[in-house]
Amino acid sequence: VISEACATRVAVAAAFAEQASGRVGTYLQALRQRQRLHPVNEVLAGAVNIVPVRETERIATQVRARLLP
Repeated sequence: VISEACATRVAVAAAFAEQASGRVGTYLQALRQRQRLHPVNEVLAGAVNIVPVRETERIATQVRARLLP
């Protein structure tokens, strides 16, 4: 659900994101580094500049490269 929200222009925060570990923690950290996942206080204050994550084209290129010789 977080990935779908991050593909929009809506500010995204995740409850207890700082407590996540393993694959989920790594994923949430990557979203924070891309400035797509923010602390709740920033989201509620409206202090977030939002750039949606648009990965469809990049992923499609990778899939084509793997499927087509």
